[in-house]
Amino acid sequence: NMTLSKNPLFTEAVWNDSTLVLSFVKVNGFMGYKGYYDGDDLVFRFINPPSSLAGAKIAIDPGHGGKDYGALGFLADYPEKALNSAITSYLSDELVQRGASVLLLDTSGGMDLSTRVARAEEFGADIFVSVHNNTAPNASAHGTEVYYFHPFAKNMAAHASSQVSGGLGTNNRGARQSYYHVTL
Repeated sequence: NMTLSKNPLFTEAVWNDSTLVLSFVKVNGFMGYKGYYDGDDLVFRFINPPSSLAGAKIAIDPGHGGKDYGALGFLADYPEKALNSAITSYLSDELVQRGASVLLLDTSGGMDLSTRVARAEEFGADIFVSVHNNTAPNASAHGTEVYYFHPFAKNMAAHASSQVSGGLGTNNRGARQSYYHVTL
């Protein structure tokens, strides 16, 4: 057992055979990690949650773009890509006003998902937000939902969904697991 008293994420590290178990300082205080090799060393970089927006690096993807119009819904004059662009522009301005460093991806000429992720990685984003306005033939599918990939992101996704649906006055459909893996 090793005590980690000055570490912002972990209280202790315990080896159990070939497994290292790290105990968190607080529940939901983990935003992710990146593992890579540096010569003969295996390095894990843990993403510390910023204490406020003034320090957060956020990549915003307006979803769709170029020839990909996204959903047409009931407003054919305003395809999803136009709505997403307007929302992400407003979101970017709001986050910058609150002190965040923001990369607003320009997808107007078309950009595939791997390029979007690569740009976010180059930026050093703490979080990747992709905005979509989906349509569904089933009326019960209306509302706000936030997708996550890693189980540790579920609580953050649930909180984001609750806040957005509360602000917009929409049905909160909550956090949902995604099968699309975006790694930053």
